[in-house]
Amino acid sequence: MEKREEGPNVGEDDGEDPDSVLARAYLEEFLEAQGLTLPAVRKLPKDRRRELLSRASRFASDRLADIEAKRRLLDELHHPPKNQ
Repeated sequence: MEKREEGPNVGEDDGEDPDSVLARAYLEEFLEAQGLTLPAVRKLPKDRRRELLSRASRFASDRLADIEAKRRLLDELHHPPKNQ
């Protein structure tokens, strides 16, 4: 599998949204756990490809939702709402 650039500026040089970069990394992580790469998946029969990409998408979405929930929790802990 092709190694992607790592670090805080991933995606910034090419204008790609950091969340998109992270989502793609999670998709690739899921596929790699299945012993596949994205180019290999593209060569699979349509039904198998659709099923794998659907599962990979759910995996990535769940991970992104976890990150967002943690970010919100940390934000609330560090910046509690002020009583009005």
